[in-house]
Amino acid sequence: MDVHQKASEPSWYQEIYTRAMREAARMIIPSLIKQITLPPSAKRMLDIGGAHGEYSRAMGAQVPGLKPTVFDLGGRSPPRRTSFNQEGNAAGLELKVGNCLLDDFGPGWDAILMVNMVHLFDREQNLNLFRKARPR
Repeated sequence: MDVHQKASEPSWYQEIYTRAMREAARMIIPSLIKQITLPPSAKRMLDIGGAHGEYSRAMGAQVPGLKPTVFDLGGRSPPRRTSFNQEGNAAGLELKVGNCLLDDFGPGWDAILMVNMVHLFDREQNLNLFRKARPR
């Protein structure tokens, strides 16, 4: 079962999955933050597949003035939006709904974050995603 692609999954299952991913992110974030250095001039960051927004919140807290945007699927019953708003939005996160394989990310990103993504796609999909995410 692939909850990333099936909007037909029950909303309770999607909610549990999203909560689990959020808790896993909270365990990963302390070591991840030590590995990422954004320039102080970075103003816009796109978090592809960021669902719950935890990684974006953490990056926003590390870089003053950074405006993170979470890019993720919407779905029929999007638990992501619920999860995204449960914690409040003090970080000023923006949610952009779309499919990272099909939809355009838009211009002007100073940084692009993709955490826990490549295992979801095959080789060709990953190559296309990385090409698409590369700064122009």
